[in-house]
Amino acid sequence: MPNATDTSSKLQEAMENLTAQWYNAVVAGCQVDSNTFQLVQGSQPLGSTSEVLWNIADAVPPLSVTNLFDPSQRNSFSIDYGAVINNLVTPDISNFQNILGDYYSAWVTYLAQVPDTDERSYYEIFKAWAGRHLPPGKVTAACTAYQQLSQGTVPVAVEMWTRADGGDDGLKAYNATIAMLQNALSAASSKSVHMDSGSESSDTSRSWAKGNIGGSFDFFSASGSADYSNVATKLATSKLVIDASFERFVTFPLGPLSSTSSDPILSGYKPWYSSAALNLAYQHNDNTVWNHNPPTWNDTFGPSGNMLRAISALFVVDGITITTTSDALLTTTEQQQFKTAAKAGFWPFFKASASGGWSNDQKFSDQGALTSTSSSPIGNPVIFGATVTPIGDIL
Repeated sequence: MPNATDTSSKLQEAMENLTAQWYNAVVAGCQVDSNTFQLVQGSQPLGSTSEVLWNIADAVPPLSVTNLFDPSQRNSFSIDYGAVINNLVTPDISNFQNILGDYYSAWVTYLAQVPDTDERSYYEIFKAWAGRHLPPGKVTAACTAYQQLSQGTVPVAVEMWTRADGGDDGLKAYNATIAMLQNALSAASSKSVHMDSGSESSDTSRSWAKGNIGGSFDFFSASGSADYSNVATKLATSKLVIDASFERFVTFPLGPLSSTSSDPILSGYKPWYSSAALNLAYQHNDNTVWNHNPPTWNDTFGPSGNMLRAISALFVVDGITITTTSDALLTTTEQQQFKTAAKAGFWPFFKASASGGWSNDQKFSDQGALTSTSSSPIGNPVIFGATVTPIGDIL
């Protein structure tokens, strides 16, 4: 009999093959572009707040046609961006320091005590301070020097980042809300996907990720015993036919919040992103733009950099029905093992039966062949995929 290692390896190989086939079937059925499309593996619950949406959009996509989003381990675009702009060279401060002379240290002390709740720009704060504390003959020259210092591309970007809600390690807002997405879904069209593992291609080498497949590979979302693995392997290596329908399918563009918004939700968040500052960093791999400290240009934009790509749109589906048939013949014991493990959902949609309105039904023929149908009614949307854009194209 095969040992546990052999079974695990065989299951891994089978699941990678099935995942590639599912990706190709989705590209064809949903008419998305394999040059940019990344499949959200297992599907991601949308949630009810805009911050959940932004959390997904803020994840830097790995080089893979699939991605299993994990907020605790994700590479965050906003945090990476903050590290970059705070490591760029600012304009020469010596002229400003020379004009202030002995007053410079007093200004630095005062600025450190300004509360984060102060809505004024740094220039406005300095101008008010200078009018109260500097000799009249110094005020105009000092304000001019500070304006030149503070209103360049890098200083403006740093001020936006510092002032934005969330702080250095907090979640930053994106320019779209859950209400906007719900409106888009209400007008969305339907899509369907058909996959036959006996005939569907598993070649993803022509996709943007050049055949790379990452994420989590398993037939069930619940872990199990060796017996469970044997059942999963038996199903994964069988001929599987999947028919999925989505009553609503929408492509939803979004990006970092870069300007003040009049939207009732977004108006409560400060913009934090400057494309000009990030483009400045991207275009100059030298110490005239970058400080000598990490992160470096290579850390960020080099071959293994952490900001090589970003999400520019999400694909969201609602009103889902998915039917899976297998020609594997399961024994009565194996059928029960499948039903127990499948209560938490199984590939390619990992959903608990009571979660998000999902219902699951498994039937077996007299010979033990499986037909499984899972469905989730309108009103329980999930994030199904993302548009991945190279950082150079975004800038």
